[in-house]
Parts: sequence; C-alpha cells; structure tokens
Amino acid sequence: MLEKDPVCGKDVDTEKAIVIFKMGDRYRYFCSEECARIFQKTKLGL
Repeated sequence: MLEKDPVCGKDVDTEKAIVIFKMGDRYRYFCSEECARIFQKTKLGL
C-alpha cells in the first residue's frame, strides 16, 4: 500500500517505510530519516 510522505510528498510503500510515526489512530510514513526529522521540527515542534 502506498502513502504520501507528509514532508516531501513522495509515495512511500508502507511495508518499506524508513520511519513510521503513530499519531493517535493514524500512521505517518516517511521516505527518509531527514523527512521524519523535518516533520518532528515543523509539525510537532520538537
């Protein structure tokens, strides 16, 4: 199954995602650790 990386917009295979965040009842899939870090800084304020 494909999901969009919320940072760069690339399609990410959910079974091969580099990083996965669970937020409530939803999962976010990332193509790279870099995109996951950007998401943490900009969306989560970490």
